[in-house]
Amino acid sequence: MPDDAASELLRVADGFLLAIDVERGAATRTLEAYSADLRRYLDFLGASGRERVGEVKRRDVLRFLESCASDVYLTVDQQHLLSIPRIRHGQV
Repeated sequence: MPDDAASELLRVADGFLLAIDVERGAATRTLEAYSADLRRYLDFLGASGRERVGEVKRRDVLRFLESCASDVYLTVDQQHLLSIPRIRHGQV
């Protein structure tokens, strides 16, 4: 991932972390967990050839969530998001 593209994605991720820290007063462990999840997501995007925020599509988000499906830590919201495409295609 080129430096300028990587820095764009990192700026967005850092801005999100700052917002939940300052605006919502998130706990330290919450910030650490979100930071780890964002690093994983950015690594996934980089491996998928996505270099800029504008290149990320809904299907990329769904593919990332599907790649996490075997992980125990999926939240209820993430599990719900994973079920949406299956429901739409009559697979549930």
